[in-house]
Amino acid sequence: MALERRGNSGPGWMVVVCIALSGGCASMGSGPDAEKLRAAGASSVTGRITSRATVDANTRYSVNEDHARATSGAAGVLFSQMRGAPSYFDYRMKGPNEPQYTFHSSNEFPVGSCVRVVIPKGKEGKRGWVLNEVAVEKVENCP
Repeated sequence: MALERRGNSGPGWMVVVCIALSGGCASMGSGPDAEKLRAAGASSVTGRITSRATVDANTRYSVNEDHARATSGAAGVLFSQMRGAPSYFDYRMKGPNEPQYTFHSSNEFPVGSCVRVVIPKGKEGKRGWVLNEVAVEKVENCP
């Protein structure tokens, strides 16, 4: 079956790009919902953030951006970035009785902030969690 081009293709290509962008952004998320985790029996630990590092986004493919642009144009670069891991923050938190905790979050909290890490059932014994494994929320007072 042959495709025939009839004049200007119109804004159709823009709709495809917008749909692709919204799907890619929606998948990045900011982690699980704290209320839903609590309803499922989650536990939590509250403490003060002692350090924060930014972890840059990774594209899904091992090729660099110049190679993706040369072979697939701007759409190739955009697609590889959407399908890769988004940038996030690596936190260290001092909890009650001085234990250190490590967690990743796409939400930004300043060093010195008091936060509550809501831990899903079955992951309570850990002292470190990866991106989107726990919910993190700012609280007013640290214990």
